[in-house]
Amino acid sequence: NSVDNACIIFHVENVLLVADDFRAKYETELAMCQSVESDIHEICKFVYVTWLQPETEIKALKEELLFMEKNHEGEVKDLQAQIASYGLIMEVGAPRSQDISKIRADIQSQYDKLAQKNREELDKYWSQQIEEGTRVVTTQSA
Repeated sequence: NSVDNACIIFHVENVLLVADDFRAKYETELAMCQSVESDIHEICKFVYVTWLQPETEIKALKEELLFMEKNHEGEVKDLQAQIASYGLIMEVGAPRSQDISKIRADIQSQYDKLAQKNREELDKYWSQQIEEGTRVVTTQSA
């Protein structure tokens, strides 16, 4: 009976040690998981802010451009009316000005290329971070 009791006590102690080991591993994994979730949350906020700011600026610039075009049209009409009231005929031999729509489209395409490049760099960076984290976890697990 005492040998059986000693074996049972030995098994119970082994089970308690294994349970403590699993508890420590669980707490470590939980801490790492929470850390990763926190990092992901911060990255999402950063990406949202960096994505939202240029879009807001573009929208404001488009509105300003429309406002300026309307003002310009009104000023041109006023000047044409003044010239017509004086009975003057005027021809301008200056070359045609640059097309603002084309310039805006070029700037937009440059911005889109830069945004795509930044997205690719960010994806590459996080892929490397994930691989490095995976290697660390694998090394620690081993």
